[in-house]
Amino acid sequence: MSSVKKAQRLQVIVDLRQEQENKALQALGDCQSKHLEMQAQLDNLRNYRQEYQQQYQQLARSGVNVRKLLDFQAFLEKLDQAVEAQLQQLQVAVDELQEKRQKWQAAHRQTLSMHKVHEAAILEEQQLVRQREQREMDEHAQRGGKNDGMENA
Repeated sequence: MSSVKKAQRLQVIVDLRQEQENKALQALGDCQSKHLEMQAQLDNLRNYRQEYQQQYQQLARSGVNVRKLLDFQAFLEKLDQAVEAQLQQLQVAVDELQEKRQKWQAAHRQTLSMHKVHEAAILEEQQLVRQREQREMDEHAQRGGKNDGMENA
């Protein structure tokens, strides 16, 4: 009877571990989405900077006034700063993603371990039930054999 209770108690723990794993997986998914968005923003910034650089070079070849070239150059420097800031934010996101992945992996391992412990408890419970049933059948057979012997006497 105690093994039934043990298996039931373990099932509660398995369910809790599974819930924790699901939350960790959700956090990992959210973090991956954030990482992808930040990478897309970086790619967009780089593309915009490259296009702006090409416009600057075309203007420089066409002989535009110095003031306009300086304005372009100043804006290119601001784009460079924005790219650098985005790279730093992306690195933070990569670190966070790695942390979330490790947390999910740990939660997954714990869930698997608890599943194994729970399965072992169920198998133990089933073995005890089989042994009890066999013992009852043996006792019943022994009593039946004794009763048959008394009836014949």
